[in-house]
Amino acid sequence: MDNKWAIEFQNLTYHYPNMDRPSLANIQLNVAWGSFILLIGSTGSGKSTLMKLARGLYSELGGSLFGSIYANGRDLSKIEPYVIGDFMGIVFQNPAYQLHQPRVIDEIMSAPMYQGLAWSVCVERAERSIEGILDKDLLVNDPKSLSTGQQQKVALAASLAMDARILLLDEPLSYLDNTSQKDFVEILQRLKVEGKTIIMATHDIDPVVNVADRIILLNDGHLIKEGNVDDVLYSEEFKEKFGYTLWLKVGDRLKNQGYKSVPKSSRDIVSLFHTKISGPTNLSNSSPTSLKEQITKPDKNPCIRMSDVTFGYSTKIPTIKNLSLDIYEGDVLGIIGRNGSGKTTLALLLLGLLKPQKGSIEIFGEDINKIQSLASKIGYVTQDPRNMLFERNVFDECMFGPKSLRRKDAQTIVTKILNELNLMRYSKRDPFSLSGGEQRLLSIADVLANDPNIIIFDEPEFGLDPRTWTGMERTITKLQEQKKTVVIITHRLEMTPFLCNQIALLGNGQIISVGDPMDVLRNKQLLVDAQIEFGPLSNLIQILRKDAATLSSEETFTDLLVDAIIR
Repeated sequence: MDNKWAIEFQNLTYHYPNMDRPSLANIQLNVAWGSFILLIGSTGSGKSTLMKLARGLYSELGGSLFGSIYANGRDLSKIEPYVIGDFMGIVFQNPAYQLHQPRVIDEIMSAPMYQGLAWSVCVERAERSIEGILDKDLLVNDPKSLSTGQQQKVALAASLAMDARILLLDEPLSYLDNTSQKDFVEILQRLKVEGKTIIMATHDIDPVVNVADRIILLNDGHLIKEGNVDDVLYSEEFKEKFGYTLWLKVGDRLKNQGYKSVPKSSRDIVSLFHTKISGPTNLSNSSPTSLKEQITKPDKNPCIRMSDVTFGYSTKIPTIKNLSLDIYEGDVLGIIGRNGSGKTTLALLLLGLLKPQKGSIEIFGEDINKIQSLASKIGYVTQDPRNMLFERNVFDECMFGPKSLRRKDAQTIVTKILNELNLMRYSKRDPFSLSGGEQRLLSIADVLANDPNIIIFDEPEFGLDPRTWTGMERTITKLQEQKKTVVIITHRLEMTPFLCNQIALLGNGQIISVGDPMDVLRNKQLLVDAQIEFGPLSNLIQILRKDAATLSSEETFTDLLVDAIIR
């Protein structure tokens, strides 16, 4: 086999052990050298499997493989994975699985060291890889002590330090905040100019769609559409099998109305507005309700009250500092913050898994330290769903909570929830055989089956395609209708305005502001204080110059954007 293509998949079919149908079926695909490919597909479509097989991880996956994979002109079934690492790097969905060194700098230098390169070369590569990705203050930290978003940056930097010609990225943007995403995309643009071949599996196409050359669309293990970005993005197959984000809904509406310059991303939409507006946009710095001015809601009681809470993993630098926050019954509160701002630490404090070193936390008016059965009051969907899974099949996994609570209607409850989340078809499957997105849905089902009054979602959007996320939005709306309290911890601004009725900005372990999502997101100074980028969504909210109530529906927001562009 010659070296014409970077990667060739020849009639590739792959079966996981004990599976009735193949996870990949008859994949025929050639990847050109120097190309940037987006691998797109719904949750469970086979993206991660294809990436792992492309890296030569056959024996690690088990199962049966038919057909062939060539990379750099070599049959991958005939060479060891460590040899493949000389010309191909990979970043997995969960960064923690590939971090093994005691310090961040050791992790980043380890790959070139394993390649037998000189110490000076290893140092030079590490320093170059870190630039624009990692804060140098983190280099001496243990990778396991970092937030998931920071761990993902470490994994990215370590992969770049290998200087491989081919780079496989499996959901590399999933845990990165908007600023880090922007920095990373700039690095990808640089790598593309340098001639690197990049395949990125992602559900989050908005930040990278203008950089990519081609889109590969998978569905149920089949390659159903391939072509340049413009041809695939607004195809019927893409719309039906993957679904549209807010920005693509706007683009689709413009396309259907005959608009010539159809946007592919949120930044394209902002650019369309800027061509219509002469002079700079007059950005408002009027402050939404600050924490100290937060209006008491007479018809609601705070189900959670955090008062002057401080906590740190070390005695030198507290992660949470003098934090006070009231969370009201029946609210959907979004907690927004950059990677490392303290979001997950705050969640662990609310769960009683960490104890405040100062201050107090009350749940329904009772000191958290005195509550006997906290799990019956608060449910927590972790960042990594694998941390929650342990049973032998999906149905038993979801049944564990209701059985432990001795619910007589446990089977009925579990069947209903699994059907609502489209997981009942996997009821007999091993949870660890599911895709990352499907495991995320199962972890949510586990919590919903326990019927707690308060549910905390930590980065719930991870691994979910737009269609599946729409279903998740419906689930959260139903919880609010049932008077449940929902806390959504995320760094994605785009998911909060139409789902949350309040958001709290978290920066450096402190609450900076609490208020209506639209009011907070249009306020540039508040976002700067929280070290959050004033991105396309905030720009568009500001440009439309409408009050928060007018913008609170995604459908209305879409209508306003389309009308304003066409006008």
